[in-house]
Amino acid sequence: MFSSSFSYTRTTGKGAARVFAAKERFLPELRDLLEKCTIEQDDALKVLSRFDTPTAFHFVDPPYVGSDMGHYTGMFNGEDLDRLLETLSGIKGKFMLTMYPHDLIREYAGRVGWTIRPVQRTVTASNTKRRKQEEWMITNY
Repeated sequence: MFSSSFSYTRTTGKGAARVFAAKERFLPELRDLLEKCTIEQDDALKVLSRFDTPTAFHFVDPPYVGSDMGHYTGMFNGEDLDRLLETLSGIKGKFMLTMYPHDLIREYAGRVGWTIRPVQRTVTASNTKRRKQEEWMITNY
């Protein structure tokens, strides 16, 4: 569906232009949807609190705990996940969190009534190695 990606950078000041150019390559339906989106690069907990309203939808895709792909080393651990889940348990809006299965998520979901939807995905860790991996889509709706 996507032929390329887009990103935001704070350092060059060219992030908005790159996002706009990337959106032009998307299908019209996706372009229309992205026109209503805010893309931020900041601490996730700050972004969640800054933009949380009863009508907000937060798509949360942090580095996966226990999954070192070579560029996440030391970036996100069990304590970070706990802080994120605690924040998500108190937001006013809706959220979808993606993560590999984790006992802490199961605990929060049971306690606060979130839904866990397992999805089987084929993960490519290199150009030659593929494996099946269960991923969770966790929602509060």
